[in-house]
Amino acid sequence: MIHGPTCHSPASARLISSCVKAGAHSAPLQGSAYTARANRGHCENTVNLTADKIWDAGDMGCGDLVLELKFKISEMAAGQIIKVVALDPGAPEDMPAWCRMTGHMLEFAEHPNYWIRKKEK
Repeated sequence: MIHGPTCHSPASARLISSCVKAGAHSAPLQGSAYTARANRGHCENTVNLTADKIWDAGDMGCGDLVLELKFKISEMAAGQIIKVVALDPGAPEDMPAWCRMTGHMLEFAEHPNYWIRKKEK
């Protein structure tokens, strides 16, 4: 959920999009709530996310990462959010692609942290 003033600049449009790589702060693994702020010139957007589940995937690579994520997310209810910590250098490309292919919503991404909302049935 995005709160705050909106701006029609291309940078804020990237922040507001469902598969986004933005933000200025990293979230620690501990805790499930996170507020990220992205300053884009005169625009400031705030993303408030609370994870229902946190999974530290470590340096697990693409194939294993998305396969295990499929099992983790299948245990969750529709609309719940999983925070994935994925250290794999390919994760910034793999996670948005997986979300597009499966229909799950990448709510916020800032490597190595990814918040994914399970799609409605």
